[in-house]
Amino acid sequence: MKKVRVGIIGIGEIGTTKHLTQLSRHKDEVEIAALCDLIPERCEKAIKDFDLDAKVYTDYKEICADESLDVIHVCTPNPLHCEMTILALNNGKDVYCEKPLACTWEDAQKMLEVQKKTGKKLASGTQWRYNTATVEMKRMFEAGEFGDVYYIRSSQLRPRRLPAYGVYTNKELNGGGVLMDGGPHSIDLPMWLT
Repeated sequence: MKKVRVGIIGIGEIGTTKHLTQLSRHKDEVEIAALCDLIPERCEKAIKDFDLDAKVYTDYKEICADESLDVIHVCTPNPLHCEMTILALNNGKDVYCEKPLACTWEDAQKMLEVQKKTGKKLASGTQWRYNTATVEMKRMFEAGEFGDVYYIRSSQLRPRRLPAYGVYTNKELNGGGVLMDGGPHSIDLPMWLT
């Protein structure tokens, strides 16, 4: 089986603690082949910490053009998702874009149009669908154990307060506060479950 060659744009908190950590657990199927960040030292540290043999880029346009890559993970501040995802798709890459997919409906539509045009895969951070409790709820719904569902209330609690890392508190780089952080999960789960 051919390994999937992955490039990651954004080697900050999410790119490192979520994407690199999870992808590095699947070395038989995935090769983390390229990293991109405006701060190259982040890439060098990740290469050392995760024992990678990866190219380092500081320009997302270059990593998107790398013909050796199959998939790009976009782990950058929210307002950058649209432009980077579209470029990666247009360069023949499948894309896993961190949630939220985009900051505006219009940008999300542009991304979906390019995905359809290119025929490449586009996924966003809906990983909560695969938590044990959620999988069981899905099974129960499909088995009709809830009867006719007329109303769902979705909420979540953070185990810690507002994240102090990254750009969560920077409106220009986050683009919507907690709605852009936890909101996608609280909105996605009821829609997916039912």
